[in-house]
Amino acid sequence: MIALSMKNPQIVIVGAGLAGLMAAYSAEKAGCDYLLLERATKAGGNVQTSQIEGSLVEPGPLGFLASQYFLALCAELGLKPVLANNLAQKKFILHAGQVHEVSPQNLILGNLLSWEAKFACLGEFFRPEPNPPLTDESVGAFFARRFHPELAQKLVQAVLNGIHASNIYDLSLQACFPKLKETVLKHGSLIGAMFGKPPQKRLLLSFAGGMSDLVQALLARLNPARVRLGVGVQVIESASESYRVQLSSGEELEASKVIVATNASQAARLFPSQLSALAQIKYNKLTTVSFALDAITSKNQKYSQSFGVLASAGNLLGIRFDESIFTGLCGGTLFVGGTETGDSVNLAKRILESDFGMSGFRVLRQTPWPEAIPVFAVGHDKLIASVRSALGSKLALAGNYLRGISLEEALRSGEEAFELLRG
Repeated sequence: MIALSMKNPQIVIVGAGLAGLMAAYSAEKAGCDYLLLERATKAGGNVQTSQIEGSLVEPGPLGFLASQYFLALCAELGLKPVLANNLAQKKFILHAGQVHEVSPQNLILGNLLSWEAKFACLGEFFRPEPNPPLTDESVGAFFARRFHPELAQKLVQAVLNGIHASNIYDLSLQACFPKLKETVLKHGSLIGAMFGKPPQKRLLLSFAGGMSDLVQALLARLNPARVRLGVGVQVIESASESYRVQLSSGEELEASKVIVATNASQAARLFPSQLSALAQIKYNKLTTVSFALDAITSKNQKYSQSFGVLASAGNLLGIRFDESIFTGLCGGTLFVGGTETGDSVNLAKRILESDFGMSGFRVLRQTPWPEAIPVFAVGHDKLIASVRSALGSKLALAGNYLRGISLEEALRSGEEAFELLRG
């Protein structure tokens, strides 16, 4: 039961993923009256680090890209990030049963692309943008017209399978890569932009105890009396000057302000009178399969000593070699579209053993993600802007469906939601 003193908090924060934790941490630092509610018995959302057979298993996010924001937060929380191994820079694509290393040289000299596609890609340097510029289009349409449909399907689809787990023709360019169109308009082409100023590589970082170190560090800075795990929210309703928050236990809270830090579909269900439009944001089903390997033949170590293999088609979206990326992790993780993993696990086992020369494949853990990665469809930014414009000054949203699916964007959204309500 919730203590009487917590029946009327100033701010109720629904959801204790990274967005909700960051909102609560911001409220704690500001000395505000808040209550953090999470229906699961553990905080962290998609961060679900565990330990199996003496190795860390990361069925969700493996790490984060270094940025001034993230490094400042780590310093503030007393966390010391660890750097990914250099060997993890290598990446491969699986297409039509063949493995291709991803590099500019291999794209030109290798057999992933036809010669027609290669010549068309070189012509991107001279290809003008439509005038007037398109306001939004799919990622697939953008790369197909600027380079070639073959490159879009074989390369871009494979890469985005490992990020968004979505069809590239379902993804908004403006929402997923807002700077790409601007780059083309400024430099005339993406190739020209790369020659002018090559993109800087950002370091991949994690923590000694896995990504759950970040979750635990945030939790440790919250007042335990203001955190309720295993307490779900049934519905949120507007009152005259406040919000009524109905809990799964039958209890009812009254809050002056609310931060909804769930995913989009949950937010739409919790507060249908104001957030029903968020139900338009779809989620692709995904299952991660954490696995171990007993032995690796030396002649094929270049495959195991890479970030992994991305697939351009089929339910097997990719294979990530976790142990080569961060010391202490399990062998790797399979990413499977949907919830039926049998065929994909068998396919991955065959690929690892016959094509990569690896042996001893065994499954450690299977984790279903029915709503882990939102689909940023064409028009996504307009939808979010429309929903936010009707929220008023006492209701705010936080989560990875707003502006980007990265951990940093989730954290930023929580901090910004609190600042918005703080005024």
